[in-house]
Amino acid sequence: MNNLPFRHILVIEDEKSRRIVSLEETIYSIGRDASNAIVIYDRQVSRFHATLMREEDTANQQTGYKVIDGDLRGNISTNGIVVNGKPSLSHTLKHGDVVRFGEKAKALYYILSDPSVISLFKNNEEIGEIDDSDNETAQQEAIINQENYKTTLTSEKDLEEMSQRELIRLASFPELSPNPIIEINWSGEITYLNPAASLKFKDVNQLRAQHPILSGLTNNCQSKHGSLFVREVKIGLEVFEQYVHYLSENKLIRSYIFDFTKRKQVEAALRESEQLYRTVVRQSFEGIFLVDAQTHKILEANQSYCELVGYSLEEILGMSLEDIVVFGTEINGENLKTYLIEKQDTIVESVHCCKDKSSITVGLSVSFINSRIREIFCFAVHRATDQKLLKQEKRDELTGLFNLSFITDHWKLIFTNAEKYERQIALILLDIQRFEEINRLFGETVGDNCLAEIGKRLKICEEYGAIAVRCHEDNFAILLPTINNFNDVGKLAQLLLDNLRQPIHVPREDSQPLVKDSQEIKLNFSLGIGIYPTDAQDFDNLWRNTETALQRSQETGSNNYQFYSASMTSRANRQVRLESLLQGAISAQGLYLAYQPIVNIQSGMITGMEALLRWRDLELQRVPPATLIALAEEMEIINPIGEWVLKAACLQNYVWQQNGISNIPVSVNLSSKQLQTNNLAPTIARILQSTKLEPHWLELEITEEAIVENSETIFKVLRDILQMGVQISIDGFGGSHCSLTFLKKFPFHTLKVHPSFIKELEDNPKDTSIISAIVSLGQSFNMRVVAKGVEKIQQLKLLRKLQCHEMQGYLFSEPLNAEDATNVLRRGNVNYLIP
Repeated sequence: MNNLPFRHILVIEDEKSRRIVSLEETIYSIGRDASNAIVIYDRQVSRFHATLMREEDTANQQTGYKVIDGDLRGNISTNGIVVNGKPSLSHTLKHGDVVRFGEKAKALYYILSDPSVISLFKNNEEIGEIDDSDNETAQQEAIINQENYKTTLTSEKDLEEMSQRELIRLASFPELSPNPIIEINWSGEITYLNPAASLKFKDVNQLRAQHPILSGLTNNCQSKHGSLFVREVKIGLEVFEQYVHYLSENKLIRSYIFDFTKRKQVEAALRESEQLYRTVVRQSFEGIFLVDAQTHKILEANQSYCELVGYSLEEILGMSLEDIVVFGTEINGENLKTYLIEKQDTIVESVHCCKDKSSITVGLSVSFINSRIREIFCFAVHRATDQKLLKQEKRDELTGLFNLSFITDHWKLIFTNAEKYERQIALILLDIQRFEEINRLFGETVGDNCLAEIGKRLKICEEYGAIAVRCHEDNFAILLPTINNFNDVGKLAQLLLDNLRQPIHVPREDSQPLVKDSQEIKLNFSLGIGIYPTDAQDFDNLWRNTETALQRSQETGSNNYQFYSASMTSRANRQVRLESLLQGAISAQGLYLAYQPIVNIQSGMITGMEALLRWRDLELQRVPPATLIALAEEMEIINPIGEWVLKAACLQNYVWQQNGISNIPVSVNLSSKQLQTNNLAPTIARILQSTKLEPHWLELEITEEAIVENSETIFKVLRDILQMGVQISIDGFGGSHCSLTFLKKFPFHTLKVHPSFIKELEDNPKDTSIISAIVSLGQSFNMRVVAKGVEKIQQLKLLRKLQCHEMQGYLFSEPLNAEDATNVLRRGNVNYLIP
């Protein structure tokens, strides 16, 4: 048998029977279909109604279960699940939770510390046959069959067929139990005591309801139909766990009591020894830290080790071994355990990454602890004091930056993590042009002052997670251990150039009596950039290729940067220029909204306007919308721009209505970034109030991609918006496999068909089954269906045959500025737009 400290069970009640399932597996499917791991016999239950998944809490060494509505493919049930009276899509179960799958079918979840107590969940007629030879063991094995987790109790029909002798033996089973069993009625009168209870609680008949084991059980018992709860009872120095079961049919309260005194004493001793152990570890002068051998999470570290690497204890406890220690490029997560076990009782060399971006090479002695709960590696640092001095020696005295030896030690750690987590690394080499002339003309003291000032200005790299290093006299390196894309590196390079080109004020030397007290010196710089793994697969080649980029920068002229890849340089320059122009456009109000009509081809009426953000620049001409949105998101200004778009569109619609031009909704696209903000719903409410537009005249369009990216939180945000009265549409429907799931989870008002489907209609007019299915689906959900991207007459004709009557696209009108859109709306009927 599996000697787990706790048992997880489900008590299933449906039309067929009441039965117990002992939970041992990782995943259970629940539903009406016979292929489910747990079958529910009820017509209101879906074929695949819910999923039960085991959850591991490694920090507390505990296991639990979560119930999820529907199957693992995202299909939810018809009637949903209700946990403790509240509808839920997913719920982490707690002891005593009640999960309903319909009006009648339900499951009760319990966590038991002793398998023998499962018997208390059974009615009197449900007790299975127990062998006399080993009563307690047989009882457990009869209740929990480890070879079959679907444990079903003996049916009532089986009981009727039992002999009288067997029934008598079953009836006497509580008498044989070594654990106390007490039964009282709802008035508090004792109706049954087994021998174990009489021996353990000799004064229970005298004290009755005043006895600690019976105290409070009869309070509000009428409202506890068939419920069960567990409580801890202390009597003197003894501690008991009491399982109380309310039998409403017979108006009885049955208690199963277990003596947990010894276990509590062991737990207290364990806590005391753990506290003592932590005290010893933390008071040790040598650096010590402990790591879980399975998860590689750091479990404990003493103050000496924290000081060595510069992290607080709280920071270290949130890290893994790989985050802070490298044993060698050949050691990885797969062979680390074997390697460390082999190195027990020896000292191994390791590189430790400090919080200030430096690294320390130290010797570690390794011990392997195999406890009952988990396997642990204990590491002790050797020569820590010497390493602190070595750490100080890796600083350049003049600039305060790291010196070249830091790069030599540190690159192995950075490249190991980059390869493991598939990250990109950037290396920037910086050269001061003609610096030797500064020393010759102004003296070495002035030159040193310039270098010291450059060191101060390069400290800005730390804000971007970069490490600045002085390599030689007038050469520097900046190492970025992780980057999102090459544009980030280009931005940092441009920022460094702008910062370094500012004049340096230095005092005059005594040998220069004709020079003023201070002087301004302007320096010129060249930067070369290399990217791993695009430009090289190892550090030596990355450095060599970055030097090539630096040389190209020096040949190009002063104060510029060059990537090793020439095309990357031009793209980075364009990106920087675009960002500068967009900032200028925002300041000069260079952004505007265009409006594209949504047309009903049957009535000839405009049924809506989609507001589209546009940017026209004299240098760039018209910027594609996708480029504009991506640029705004990368610059992290999409939220203020999005708020401006919402306000401008709502205000324009209000003006149209006030002038009696049209009463139609205006739709606005929401980006994925906007959906991630915490104040989206309040922002929309504030805009509607300030523009005086009624909520139902605003429609928000959300793409499937945005829903997928924000699947955890988006539906709560959308429900808050929906409650205001704002309409919500799903844009580009059919572009992902999750489309149907979205429609089932949320009541969208409008479904906009993905333009790719419309385009394919022209290429293959016979292949209309997908569009037909989407139109039928939208109608079945009582939604508007709009075909987006209609550009050809042939597409219109096919869509008309498929009963899709609302369309949008260049066939009817391009996006119009506010004045032209107003003129179109004034005409009312737009049959002239329909071919």
